[in-house]
Amino acid sequence: DSATALLEPVPKPWPTPPTYFETNKFTYPFQEFVDTYGVPRYKEANPALFTAVTFPFLFGVMYGDIGHGFIIFLGGLMLVLSERSMENKKMDEMSAGIFSARYMFLLMGAFGVYAGIVYNDFFAIGLNWFGSEWEWKDGLDTVDGTTANMTKGCSYGDASCIYPFGVDPAWHISSNELLFFNSMKM
Repeated sequence: DSATALLEPVPKPWPTPPTYFETNKFTYPFQEFVDTYGVPRYKEANPALFTAVTFPFLFGVMYGDIGHGFIIFLGGLMLVLSERSMENKKMDEMSAGIFSARYMFLLMGAFGVYAGIVYNDFFAIGLNWFGSEWEWKDGLDTVDGTTANMTKGCSYGDASCIYPFGVDPAWHISSNELLFFNSMKM
């Protein structure tokens, strides 16, 4: 139809307004992290607020280890405690980026320690804090297709047989340890 060729799109009287998010020293690294994936448009929700809550927690869930998390926590704590002396120093781009993410590292380390306690992992070594509810014949240290028996003879759902906190250490020597922990973490 020749009439449609004569119609031109009506120009907008103004361009799309820019997006500005006010940040502070805590929210700045999370906003930068989100901006690497794209800046939200005008009047869109700011995903950096959700990222500040979920990212450190999900890091802890994925890399939960008491020792590893403690090292990250100490690094973040060192940066937070030396904040006043380092704030006005001239830093290269890498050092400035690490320094600006100090609160992110602090939270990532704290959640890594917490998840490591839940997983009973210290530098990938299983911890045995409360003993195990399982025992193997002849005191085996590894499980090579051997059937384990409950120490108390508990039935399913018996509250007195629930491991107090975290994962029963028997999972750390089982043949399907990796499958179990990966499934639990996901």
